[in-house]
Order: sequence, then C-alpha cells, then structure tokens
Amino acid sequence: MPRRLREYKNMKPAFLFIGPSKSGSSWFFEVLREHPSVFVPHEKGTFFFDRFHHRGSGWYEGCFADAEAGQVVGEVCHDYLSDPQALARIRAYRKDMRLICCLRHPYERAVSSWKFYQRNGLDRPTLAEQGQEMPSVFEEGYYATHLANVFAAFPRDQVLIFFFGEIAAYPETVARRLYEFIGVDGSFVPASLLKRVNPAAAPRSRILARFVARMDAYARQLGLSGVVARLKRIRWLRSAVRRALYRDSVDAQGWSGHLAEFPSHVVQRYEQEIGELEQILGQDLSRWRAPPKAGARVSAAPQTTTQA
Repeated sequence: MPRRLREYKNMKPAFLFIGPSKSGSSWFFEVLREHPSVFVPHEKGTFFFDRFHHRGSGWYEGCFADAEAGQVVGEVCHDYLSDPQALARIRAYRKDMRLICCLRHPYERAVSSWKFYQRNGLDRPTLAEQGQEMPSVFEEGYYATHLANVFAAFPRDQVLIFFFGEIAAYPETVARRLYEFIGVDGSFVPASLLKRVNPAAAPRSRILARFVARMDAYARQLGLSGVVARLKRIRWLRSAVRRALYRDSVDAQGWSGHLAEFPSHVVQRYEQEIGELEQILGQDLSRWRAPPKAGARVSAAPQTTTQA
C-alpha cells in the first residue's frame, strides 16, 4: 500500500456540503478546493452516504487519501439534504459533523434541475413529466421537511445555511463565513470567488450529451470518478469538451414563466413548505411565493432571493 494511502486512509471528513442540487454546489466545491487548508475529493460528490454506502467506510476514507497533514477534510455532495437515510448514516458516522447547505428559490431550483437534464439529453418534454419521472426535481425543494430531518439529527450550531442569491450578491461574505465555519482562515480569497461555475448550457447533440452523462455515471459505478475528475482539471481539455458538447443557454422566461407547468399539488406543497421554513429560520420568504392566483399560474412573480 502506498505510504500516503496507508497514512491517511482513516482520515474522516469534518464537514459536508449536503445540498440541494442546482443551488451553488459547484461554486462551493471550487471555493473549498482552492483553500490551502482544505481538502475535498477531486470529484464533487462521493455519494457515499446514499448510493455507495455498501462500499464501506474504508472506501470512503480512501477518497481523502491525498489530503495533507493539517488540512481540514470534507466533501460536497448535493444529494444528502433530501435523503433521511443519508442523514442518519452521517449522524452514525460522525456526530460532530459540520453541515452546510444553500437554499434556492424552490420554483427556480426545480426549473434549473429540469434544464440540467436537458443539458445531458435526459429531459422530458415538460417540467411536469420530468418531475413525474424523476420526483427529486420537485422534492428537493421541500426545504422545511428536509431541515426538520437535519435538526432532528444534528444541533443547529453544526449547520450553516446560505441562500443562493447571496453567492452573487455577497460572495466575499459567503466565502468568509464558510471558511470560518469549518475552522480555516476566513481571509483567504479564492480565485473562483467571482466566477460563474458550471453555468446553464444546452446540448449541441442530445445523443452525444446523453452518452457522456451515462459514461460519467458508469465511471462512478466502477470507482473511476477520481480519474475522470483529474481529466476535467485539464483546463484546455475541459474547455474543448464543453465547446464541442454544449452551448450557453439563457432562460428568458425565468421561473415565473414556467409556473403553469408546475402540478397544482407541487405548488400547494411549496407554499406550505415556504411557510414552515419561515417559522424554522425566522425569515420572511414571501418573495419565494407563487402569485396569489397560483391556480391560474399567471406570472407577475418576484425575482430570485438575494439575502435572507
């Protein structure tokens, strides 16, 4: 066994970014990765606590084998927040784990999730159909329910909550609070602070984009995600692949332009969840609500959140 793996194979992560998806996880990953006192695996998301728990803690801790002595170790995995079993496993693994999440306008997040499947050639014709085939498109936005599960397992002082709009409005503050929360120098300024990370895109070829997405998933199943991640770190290669596969995509409608595509039961659930989240966090989140006549789903709706 190589010395580094032997020496650090029992390195336990001290923090996790737990989600949800399409809420800044790529930005958080880059900002954490660039700090000299922090180590995260080469690929965003090991998915150990949900998909690959059967591989055992030895496999998981091996994902951190390249950490240097003295670095704070953790990972960014956007699936854990909405998975009660994953949260229970995290609790069993390390009771003092520090958890970070970033909440995005739930309607906007759902539309962004649908667009992400479109980028990979895996989308359905309508948002409703996408949610029916992949319930997580809507369910990841049930924030009050998810946070209730988090707070049932962990004390609140171990949980740091951001709002998605803060990344664009106050990136320096977000990075500083993040670093200080995990116990490293908060004055460090990462190169990715003001960069758009993993922006929205549309596939040039649905067939090719679908093939690449499935090959990436297959590599994870084989335990080769680290190799793929290292290839992605080659800047010229990453840029060339992106240009070949995708084109920039801007949704001129915004979330409110898609409101009619949300099933009524999802709208009702989101409105209920927003109200409960206001009580949990003591925050006014009225800007997240659908217009009063949501039954008609017309759209003079507020813009995305900035800071709450």
